[in-house]
Amino acid sequence: GLGAILPHPKLTNFGRRINVDGLTTTTGHGGTVALIGQTVDKVVEEQGLHDNTVGIIGAAGSIGGSSLAMVLEQYPDAKIVAHDIKPFDHVKGHVGSEFDSRVRVAENMR
Repeated sequence: GLGAILPHPKLTNFGRRINVDGLTTTTGHGGTVALIGQTVDKVVEEQGLHDNTVGIIGAAGSIGGSSLAMVLEQYPDAKIVAHDIKPFDHVKGHVGSEFDSRVRVAENMR
């Protein structure tokens, strides 16, 4: 991942400008999403899944949207409450029908 090396991922077009055979370059988002998943697992393990619901703030961004998709997969019975100031159009396309059936978009962070 490039997150710890470069000041902004756009310098390499989010890793796409680095074209080396056998090398996959990312911005580090995948590692961040994996850590978020582990954090959710730890909270659920220690405190349970209150009302079978997980909340995600910033869920319309690239990391938040990927985190949303991961939580939907990791917790197939859970409902998601999501909030972001950005529209969820991109995330809906990425997540598909699971978005409409399991995600409630909150108007504010509370």
